[in-house]
Amino acid sequence: KWKKRYFVLCKPSGSLPGQYELNYFSDEQCTRKKGTIDLEECEQIIESLDSDQFPYLLAIKTVCRGKERTYFLATATEEDMAKWVSNLCSVCGLKQEES
Repeated sequence: KWKKRYFVLCKPSGSLPGQYELNYFSDEQCTRKKGTIDLEECEQIIESLDSDQFPYLLAIKTVCRGKERTYFLATATEEDMAKWVSNLCSVCGLKQEES
């Protein structure tokens, strides 16, 4: 079941250089925080996934305490997807693959 969420890429206060997290919220004003993705645990960013329901779908694969988890994010435009992938790869220290 898909749930609409709003994401904010941020650097937690007091964090070390290069540490980022992706907070997600249930409302567009970002007042009701639902959770956090620790990008230190990010293993892979996958863009342009095949989906009949969402044309601009990407995935964030993480491993935390030996447990794999994949988060799926859908954007409104291809440009938005490319920006998210580029920024996430940059803060996660991953090399973006050529399309």
